[in-house]
This record gives sequence, structure tokens and C-alpha cells, in this order.
Amino acid sequence: MMERFKGMSPDEQQQFIARMKDRGVDTSAFEKEMKANAAAAKAKPATPQGAQTIDALFAPLPVIETPGRAWVFMDHQLKPVNLRLGISDGTNSELLSGELQQGMEVVTGVTGLGSTRTLPTAGGSGNPLMPGRGPGGPGGPGRGR
Repeated sequence: MMERFKGMSPDEQQQFIARMKDRGVDTSAFEKEMKANAAAAKAKPATPQGAQTIDALFAPLPVIETPGRAWVFMDHQLKPVNLRLGISDGTNSELLSGELQQGMEVVTGVTGLGSTRTLPTAGGSGNPLMPGRGPGGPGGPGRGR
């Protein structure tokens, strides 16, 4: 009879115990089982019915988007390209969309800047990839004067 009781819903278990008490039967074992089931149900996290995958158990994470910029070398000039970036680990970033096309030469650094050749600069920094970060700019030698 206890096996049948374990298979009942909590409401059915309460009705069963009430009927047994009306008949004068000792229900202490059934009440003990019902309390144990209630305690186990509280400790066990609720999962959606029929969840078969991890995606079904958890809501999706919010999409992380940040604006970004890359520089490309086109027609012997550096040109800025606006990007929408997704998740990043600090080294690699997800590219959601932007003006980058396959085959474009993306600039990752500038070397060999000398007095014989000048590239267009922004804010007089001397580095077109880091506008406003030269002598006297934020973080430059003129800082704190």
C-alpha cells in the first residue's frame, strides 16, 4: 500500500490520509512519508517538464554589443571601419557586423614611422590608430603638468 501512496500526487496523498483517519487507521507512516516527500521537493530545483537539453533548462544570456573600430589599409591610406562587437575575452572579440569585408587588409600596428614619410594623424598623436595619445595628450609625457 505504501508503494501506491508514493505514486500519488500531494493532493491525493492528503485525501488518502483523511479517508484512512475516518476509518480509524493509524496514518503515522503515511504522514511521515508525505513530509519526507515535501522536504525532498523543496531541496530539489524545479525543472521544466520534458527538458531534454541545457538550453531548455536555462534562459539565454543577454546579447552583449559594443561599438568598435578597426583600421584597414586601402588605396595606400589608413581608413577607419566601424564595427559592432559581441562577446570578448580581451584577446578575441566576436564580430557581429561592420564594414569589414573578406580580403581587406586589417592594420594591427604601425612601425617604421619616420621623418621621411608621414601618415595622416588625428589629434597630432603621431599614431593614427591611437588619436589623442601623443605628447601632451592623455597618458603622454605632458601628463600632470
